[in-house]
Amino acid sequence: MPKIHPALLAILIICVLLGLTAEAPPPPSAQGGPAVDEKLAVQGLAPAALADQSIFANPVVPDAVISGYFDHQSTAGLVTFYNGRASSAGAGFTFTCSNPAMNDWVGCEDPVSGETACSNNRELWYDGHHGTDYEFSPNWYTGDTCDPSRFNGITRQIFAPARGQVLMAGTDPNRPANGWHIRIKHDLNGNGNFNDDNFRSVYLHFTANALAVTAGQIVNAGDYLGLGGSTGYSSSPHLHFEVQRSSDYFQTNSWPVDPYGWQGPGGDPYEYQNVKLWRMPPVNYTDFLYIPAVAKDSSAGCGGCDELLQNGGFEGGHTAWDEQGVMIIVQRGEPNLTVSPNSGDWLAWLGGRNSATDVLNQDFTIPAGTARGMLNFAMLITTTETGGAADYFYVRLRKPDGTVLQEWLFNNTYTPRGQWVQQSLSLLDLSPYQGQSLRINFKAVTDASALTNFYLDDVSIQAGP
Repeated sequence: MPKIHPALLAILIICVLLGLTAEAPPPPSAQGGPAVDEKLAVQGLAPAALADQSIFANPVVPDAVISGYFDHQSTAGLVTFYNGRASSAGAGFTFTCSNPAMNDWVGCEDPVSGETACSNNRELWYDGHHGTDYEFSPNWYTGDTCDPSRFNGITRQIFAPARGQVLMAGTDPNRPANGWHIRIKHDLNGNGNFNDDNFRSVYLHFTANALAVTAGQIVNAGDYLGLGGSTGYSSSPHLHFEVQRSSDYFQTNSWPVDPYGWQGPGGDPYEYQNVKLWRMPPVNYTDFLYIPAVAKDSSAGCGGCDELLQNGGFEGGHTAWDEQGVMIIVQRGEPNLTVSPNSGDWLAWLGGRNSATDVLNQDFTIPAGTARGMLNFAMLITTTETGGAADYFYVRLRKPDGTVLQEWLFNNTYTPRGQWVQQSLSLLDLSPYQGQSLRINFKAVTDASALTNFYLDDVSIQAGP
């Protein structure tokens, strides 16, 4: 169990002003819900009903790398994570960036000065950080040099970690650092009311105009929120996930809390109470952790929908597909092909060699009256990689100009390996694209060591009203 902030704390804590736009619901008494003890809330001492609630599914981003955790140490120049892992006094470096303007102290566990003296796995990003950062690029490390352009085009889908009601979705001109972002209210005490717990989660840095939810909408765990990006105060594409409390329904004050709680030795150095809020088994910090996907169940399919792709089973050979790479669409019996197609005699083969970049595209038109759709395909992965994620298979829904609308990412760690697995993925609302062309894009990128093969067959996009 996490250690709870001492109940005998006598001095009221001045609430941290995050400055997010306040949306104030009526007080609980007007809604029939139980009132929250605001004195306790201001002190950071939650009522018993709010302690140790496990509401969030961890994680919310497919196949992401956690680069930064919540800093529990308020002293400037020091960083302490939820498990007690801490930087040495004065050790680390300042990360600066001109666009966007950034100036952050990055702690180091070792008593060294400067980025080059602090190895990547000893860095603690960053001082005063009060969220969890999910990086979309495995090469997110920027060192002491800022170059956001090297991440151009990298996005990830973001999923809701818990049931809630969308409080805000868009941009706030008063808080440009948030970029495109979403705030969700949650029912922490389980009484069915989203407004009486002074509790919400926040998701920052989405791709512009790529949100899938609107204010007032009810979302469930696993629902698609939008396409993550790097808008606002961000030097690399990532999701900043944050949990916040308030004592006045976010009208004038709020403060962040750590959903990991405090699991380190001794008392929590952070001045507000932190409790474990993850519903899934605890995630133990091991440097930078690769996270599996949380995906919405789409097994219901797309009844009454029409097929939008041509030659999805590749039985027509290279017809209708744009291939960029080596030996993309191949036939059974092709030299070096060691697997059988999922059906028929043809399949698509991406990767399978070192430093490969293989691409497979097909453009299609969204018919009038279309609103929903499903992407279905069979996938088989084999690999000789023995470590973490190194070779990647991107599945993207794009505009013909390359703009990414949705993305799914697989890699060499995917299981089960060596067998065909059916994938059924819900597409975003297609209503805005009626009469327009879109593109389905498959791309394999492999590193310079070991081999991963990504096999694809029976690709289908079904869409309807």
